Formats: sequence, C-alpha cells, structure tokens
Amino acid sequence: MHSILHRLLKPLCALLLGIGLFAAAGPVTAADTPAAQAVEDTASRMLVALKQQREALRADPSKIYGLVERIAVPRFDFEAISQWVLGRNWRGASPEQRQRFTAEFQNLLVRIYSNALLEYSDETVRFLPGAAPNADGDVLVRSEFVRRAGPAVPINYSVHQKNGQWLIYDVTVDGVSLVANYRTTFANQVRDQGMDGLIASLAKLNASGGR
Repeated sequence: MHSILHRLLKPLCALLLGIGLFAAAGPVTAADTPAAQAVEDTASRMLVALKQQREALRADPSKIYGLVERIAVPRFDFEAISQWVLGRNWRGASPEQRQRFTAEFQNLLVRIYSNALLEYSDETVRFLPGAAPNADGDVLVRSEFVRRAGPAVPINYSVHQKNGQWLIYDVTVDGVSLVANYRTTFANQVRDQGMDGLIASLAKLNASGGR
C-alpha cells in the first residue's frame, strides 16, 4: 500500500521544493492565483529550511519529520482527505473512529512524504497558468515535474478554502489521484477487516516507520 503512495509523492516533493530552482530551469509561469501563491510560499519555506538544516539532517534524518509537520502539514486538509478517501465508510464510522483514522493516515502520509524529501535531487517544476475556480470556489493548481530524461509529468493540486486558508485536499500525479487510489484500497480493507481493522493496520505500519 505505502509503496504506491511513495511513488506518487516523490515527484510531489519536487513540487514543494522546486520554487527555489526555477531560475536554473528558465522562464516559468508565476503563480497567478492566491491558491497557487499559497502552494508556492510553502515550497519556498520548505526549500529554505532544508538548505539551512542540511548538515543537521545528514546527521539525524529523523529531524525531517519536524520540518514537514511545521511547514507542509498546515497546507493540507487531512480531515477532508480522510473523509473523501473513506467515502461512504466515513459516514458509517463513529466520531472516535474518524479521529483515529485521520491521525493514523496523516502520520503515514507525513512519514512517506518526509522520507521522499530526503531522497530529493535536482529535478525542477514549473507552474502552469491557473484554472478558473469551480462552482464551489475550489481551484486546481497545475504544474509539471520536469525530469532529466523523458516527458514532463503533470502534477495538479486540488485546493479549497477552509477557515480563511487555501488547503490541499487531493493531489493528482500523471492522472492518478491520491484520493481515488486510496479509496479503493481502504474500501477493500474495511470490507475484509472492518474500520477498526483498517485503523489497526495503519497504526502497525506507522509503528514500523511507515515502510
């Protein structure tokens, strides 16, 4: 399960870091909406923090988790991600099960994302012209992950406003939605193990370091 997410999130990590590499990549389209600017600002903060703490991270890679919790996590709406990933199983879950699932799923995403950041090399990302908000006011922030060889990979953020902040509730990498991908996986686990079984499997995975 987690290997699929790792494959999806490695180019996403480049998106969050790529803002600091745009000058080397040549002219790109600047963020042209408040939603895109929010993503770009997060990228810039993460890049600065990684550069400032490069030696500390080499000595103790576990410090990356603190950086991600402080900088990247506030940009994601993990409650919305959890709700849409579970689909109808969210409606059937108790408040306590919802809280436990959200916490364990967030922990898993943070660990995989953090581990992918430690593997980051000098790929670049360019933002594309922004799309108009949909009827609900949500915005699709579009970008391309530019590889050293092969075609660019499209990476799109689905972003909405919550409590006055632009927050990410889904990521699509090369046409594969994180939410849609995990909805099927988790639905099968709930069917076979129940909601508590799914939560227990995530807790076990997190206890092992998310690997």
